[in-house]
Amino acid sequence: RFVKRNDEYFDKYKIKTSLIEHDGILEFRKAPLTDEAYDHLLNMYNSQNKLIESFPLLKICSCKLLDNKEISFEYVEGKTLTEIISNAVDNGDKDKVLEILSLFKSLIYNNENICSFKMTDEFRNIFGDCSQFEGVEALKFTSLEILPNNIIFDGKDYVLIDYEWCVDFP
Repeated sequence: RFVKRNDEYFDKYKIKTSLIEHDGILEFRKAPLTDEAYDHLLNMYNSQNKLIESFPLLKICSCKLLDNKEISFEYVEGKTLTEIISNAVDNGDKDKVLEILSLFKSLIYNNENICSFKMTDEFRNIFGDCSQFEGVEALKFTSLEILPNNIIFDGKDYVLIDYEWCVDFP
């Protein structure tokens, strides 16, 4: 049905994502393309509980660790926030656009996950020196992929479907 490979990444991040049907149910599977990339998959698997704690208004797409060193994610039906915003733009509904953007902000920001940014060596190693942002409001734990395109409204909940890149520092 669908396969995406990240061959251009460093070996420790090279994975393959596939959409498959297993026992009549659609699911996404992520598999390491190198031995080193298995730790990257484990980080995704281990991040789901921290995401649940950090983003209580978002449902986090469940992830299972499989025996063959793959992880599986449930397939979520619905519309992404990007699609909902695009429809509102196409219909000239400015109020709906603002409503969804406000909703998006409320899904991400909650008092328990907010802190003041502090430059750390770990942050600097990944993103470079951003000391000019010292003291600015930041998130303690996040996924770099909390974007409108990765949040699906399934008719009941707003579900974060992709959280490959999680970081645990402000």
